[in-house]
Amino acid sequence: VVNLSAPLSSAVVINEVFYHAPNDVAELQYVEIFNSSDQPVDLGGWKFTKGIHFEFPPGSKIEAKGFWVICRNLDRFKEAYGFSANGSFERSLGKTGEEIELVNASREKVDSLHYDDEPPWPVGPDGHSSSLERISPSAESSLPQNWAASPPSEDGIKPAGTPGKQNASFSPSLPPVISEVKFAPANPAPGEPVSVEADVRDADGVREVNLLYRIASSGSEKEESSVPMSKVSDHRFKGIIPGQTSSCIIRFRIQARDEKEAQRFYPGPNEPRPAFSSFVHEELLPGKIPFGLVINIGEAELKAAEERSKKPNRGRFNEEDRMLWMGRMMLESGMDLPSAWCEVTVREDVGFDVVQKLRPLFAAKLSERENLIAKTLETASVSE
Repeated sequence: VVNLSAPLSSAVVINEVFYHAPNDVAELQYVEIFNSSDQPVDLGGWKFTKGIHFEFPPGSKIEAKGFWVICRNLDRFKEAYGFSANGSFERSLGKTGEEIELVNASREKVDSLHYDDEPPWPVGPDGHSSSLERISPSAESSLPQNWAASPPSEDGIKPAGTPGKQNASFSPSLPPVISEVKFAPANPAPGEPVSVEADVRDADGVREVNLLYRIASSGSEKEESSVPMSKVSDHRFKGIIPGQTSSCIIRFRIQARDEKEAQRFYPGPNEPRPAFSSFVHEELLPGKIPFGLVINIGEAELKAAEERSKKPNRGRFNEEDRMLWMGRMMLESGMDLPSAWCEVTVREDVGFDVVQKLRPLFAAKLSERENLIAKTLETASVSE
């Protein structure tokens, strides 16, 4: 067992932070450290001195290439991730930003991180179920570009992250840094190409930069296409998306790879907005009143919308529609589960355990209510 004490150059690094769980459940927070060396490291007497409060007990050891996870609440962590964390810390992490510092037994700084919930830091970990993952153990903790959002959970409500195992975004070296993305025009006319430029830098040398794009229109979304981006200045690359037909959405992102095969996609694939977008429109006139366009890219959704548009009196109620709407409102107000949920979970001081037990019960009752309302309205006569 060795004791690594060199400030900043230690092989033990802050590797993952889950600072903002869905529904603001602070008890699910955790911090993970990683030992990137080939030898175990004695952690006895080490401490987190900023952000959270935790001292490693005597005899604590992190194995070679191993992980050590500490959390805010041991029971909540095990319930969410299926295994026990190595310890629990005091004081919750800040949801909008925090400085975390790890020191060794001699009180020398081993690693520190000052994260934020706004760009250039990843946004996915800010309440969207993702954790904040370190990309490369060898790159600086202070670089926002050395951190990425972990894959989110399927429903966005359950906590995600990769505690106790290799990060999903892991790379031995820092991938190319992509920034200063600009494109024009923002809303091209039909057939008009879109020019995209980006700043791409890498200490190991940029090998290739590609512009990835896909087209979404009513009833369909095409496969992603790729065009190479050419170097136009020292660190500036440019690519062209061909002109498209009217009333479609162009979604695009940038891929860069360096000489060590490390690659990055920008925006990140696990971000709430994983691509830039541009809308192709024949006549987009400015106005004082904002308006939006809804494009059903799913074939089933498109066909359903088309069927609705064929109905008589589209856009206004006939007498039958009015009676059905009034019936639904009366039934919903008589079985007002959303208000009951708000009363119990917001206005009453109930613990996390109670909320977790109530959640599936309310969800089941809400589903029963919707089925009952639909069945009642389907069988009821308008005159009733």
